[in-house]
Amino acid sequence: MRTKLLFLFISFFFSMQIKAQKMEHYKLEFPTSFILGKQDFLKSQIFISKKTLLENGYSISNPGKTNEKEKIALFSEGFNTDDINQIYYEIYANKLSATQESFYTVVLEFNSEEKLNINMRIVDEAGLYYPSYFTTDKYLIIIGCEDRNLLENISNFYTEKVGAQYYYPKKQQ
Repeated sequence: MRTKLLFLFISFFFSMQIKAQKMEHYKLEFPTSFILGKQDFLKSQIFISKKTLLENGYSISNPGKTNEKEKIALFSEGFNTDDINQIYYEIYANKLSATQESFYTVVLEFNSEEKLNINMRIVDEAGLYYPSYFTTDKYLIIIGCEDRNLLENISNFYTEKVGAQYYYPKKQQ
C-alpha cells in the first residue's frame, strides 16, 4: 500500500512539474523573452553600429524596441502595421566586417494570435522561405541569416527558450 501511495505521489509530483514547465512557455515577456544577447554561438558577431545604420538611412538604435508605425514598417516585411503593437529587433555584423549586416532578428508582437494568422497569408501567398519565420502565441520571429550554422543556432535558441515553431509557408491554390 505504501509503495502505491509513494508511486502516486511521485507521479503526481512529476506531472505537476512538467505542467509548470509547459506553462512557463506561455509567460512570454516582450521583449525580454526574445533577446538573443550574448549567446556563445554569437561570439563572432557584434551589434551593427548606429553610425552604420544612419549611413544606410536608418534612424534607429540597435538593438531596439519600438511601437512607432514608421519604424515598424521598416521591419514588418509587408505585414499590416495596424495589426502590430510593437517590435523588437537586433541587427548583427560579423566582427571581421563590422559595417556589413550579417543577420537580423525581428520580433513582431501582433494585437492577437488571430491577427498574426491573418497576416501570415502574405508569407503563404508568396511562398517565402527567406527570411525564416517562427511563431509562438501572438509573436512572429523573423530571422534573416544566410549562414546555415548560425541560422540553426538562432532557430534552436528560439524554439527552446520560447517554444517557437518554424512556420512552413503553405502554397495557396
